[in-house]
Amino acid sequence: MQDYRMETFLTLCETMNHHAAAERLCLTQPAVTQHIRRLEERYGCRLFTYDGRRLRLTRQGEMLREFAVLEKQREVRLQERLHGGLSLRVGATKTIGEYVIAPQVAACLARPGCSLTLEVDNTAHILGRIDEGKLDFALIEGSFDRARYAWRLFRREPFVGVCGAGHPFAGRRICPEMLRSEQLFLREEGSGTRRILEEVLDAAGLGVNIFGGVATLGSFTLMTGLMAASAGITFAYEAVAVENPSLATFQVEGWETTREFNCVWLPGSGGEEAAEAFGV
Repeated sequence: MQDYRMETFLTLCETMNHHAAAERLCLTQPAVTQHIRRLEERYGCRLFTYDGRRLRLTRQGEMLREFAVLEKQREVRLQERLHGGLSLRVGATKTIGEYVIAPQVAACLARPGCSLTLEVDNTAHILGRIDEGKLDFALIEGSFDRARYAWRLFRREPFVGVCGAGHPFAGRRICPEMLRSEQLFLREEGSGTRRILEEVLDAAGLGVNIFGGVATLGSFTLMTGLMAASAGITFAYEAVAVENPSLATFQVEGWETTREFNCVWLPGSGGEEAAEAFGV
């Protein structure tokens, strides 16, 4: 069973504020401070420091945080084995969560004794949730630190232009110059698909200024409606358009690329076993 002081430490790591940590744990601020002091005495090092008025983890504190997150996840898995249940906390980036993994989710929900929590967000947020120990594993479409995370390939997916089914580009292969009159819809900062488009443009020696206009939209539902009305185009994975009759795909000469969808988890966390139980 994990030391209650370690729970205080992990909560302070999340909030980086003694008052907020105390409120979340239903403790007093002096009690939070005392718990951290006892841990520092146990390990013989400072775990937090102040940069001006901002609380920060020391290098040793970061090491302890990573250890504590893994220990907490192992304890959860042990409790599940002892009681014969299965609880999965899965993360997915938006394309994968909304267009790819419905069969795995359905199979999991049909499994007796299986509890599922699925978080769908952009790559940066999902990786942060893994680091915090809030997710067992994640299926992501963006780049990630392959030295920090354990991972395996989930599948490869073509990265293509997407437009309305009635758009002049639908089903065609076009030259880059034809994009100069088009409105581009970009996903938000941190999105894996946005980063890939930026990489493709950079490799071609181009930028988003090749498009007639650029709009950043956080809602793909809104983006789909606009594209269906031929109000603009985007670039995304082919899976986005496959099941939507209002959308079509197109290719740009020299921009053909296929990218990986990967399953990632923290080494030693039991994430690989969770991913296998989920069916990926």
